[in-house]
Formats: sequence, structure tokens, C-alpha cells
Amino acid sequence: MPGVGQDHPADPGDLRNAPPPPARETLRQLYVVEGLSVAEVALRLGLSRGRVTAALDAAGIVRQRPGWIDSAPPDPISRGSLIRLYVEDGMTVRQVAAALGTTTTRVNAALRRHGIPRRPEPQSPPPPRVGQNHAVLHQWYVIEGRTLEQIARQQHTTKDTVRTWLQTAGVSVQPRTAGKTANVWIRCCCGTCT
Repeated sequence: MPGVGQDHPADPGDLRNAPPPPARETLRQLYVVEGLSVAEVALRLGLSRGRVTAALDAAGIVRQRPGWIDSAPPDPISRGSLIRLYVEDGMTVRQVAAALGTTTTRVNAALRRHGIPRRPEPQSPPPPRVGQNHAVLHQWYVIEGRTLEQIARQQHTTKDTVRTWLQTAGVSVQPRTAGKTANVWIRCCCGTCT
């Protein structure tokens, strides 16, 4: 509902209760002299990055772009630098960016511009699935007497999946109750546990 003398409805997200914008000199000291990023200035002053950006613009302070020096864009990344670092030395995009003092976005753009194909970034191998480890399944189901439900819960899968793993491992799946084996002989693939 519009207040007296207001043309627009009251907005609960308005800035009436927000702290005043920082003084131009404070912004200049932190952003220009100390060289802090917008995010660092925001953290130091307890403001959002958007508020700091708006305050910088309102104060007429030219914002730096990543990699720019004295409001001038950095030199283009040369094909030779990319061949040496990325292709020959085998650095990742992130490592090339750090070595050149730039961003990964600029390195990726330079790779495209120079026609250098991206290679897949190294990834950790996936953890082995317990379903492929017959010895662990044998230990849990036959020796320790765990139920399908207990194994499934621990492995974040279904009882049917655990049943398939056990059958693939050559373990005969028998009815049981939680925590102990039923009064049924369990046949195992190793032949020593019957």
C-alpha cells in the first residue's frame, strides 16, 4: 500500500534500513590504493558485492577487470605461450592461467582463437564398487551375516542390486533376519564356508 507522498508501494527489500553507501574516499582507499577486489571490499565493509559495485559506479571509480592493469586490457595470450605451456608442458587450463597471471576464461578463449583443441581435464578414477569386490561381499554376507537391506543401506543402493552382486559373486542368497543368519546353510563360491 503506498505510503503518504510515495508513488510506489513499499517494498520490503528496499534500502531504507540498509547502511549508507561507503564514502568515496573509503572506496578509493580499499579498491584503488590497497587493490582489493569488489568481493574483498564487500567483505571488509559488510556489504553485498552489488552494493559495492553500485557505490564504485556512483563514486566514479573505474572498476578493474580481471587481468587488466591501469584500466588497460592485458596483452593477448600468444599461440606460442599456449603451445609451450598447455601442449608441450601438459599444464591444465588452470595452471596456464596461474602461470600467465590471467583467468581460465581468457585461456579457454585463446585456445579457441588459436585453434588449439582442449583436452579433457584429469579426473580422479571412480571409487571401486563393492559389487565388483567378491571378497568384501563374501565377508559381509557370509561371514558377518549381514542382510541384503543392511548392505544396500551402507552402499546407497537397493536390495535387488545387492542380490545381483551376490549372485554374480556366486553366493547363494538365503532368507535371513537382521543381525544374524537364518537357520539355513549358506553356499558360497569358495566352497569352504558351507
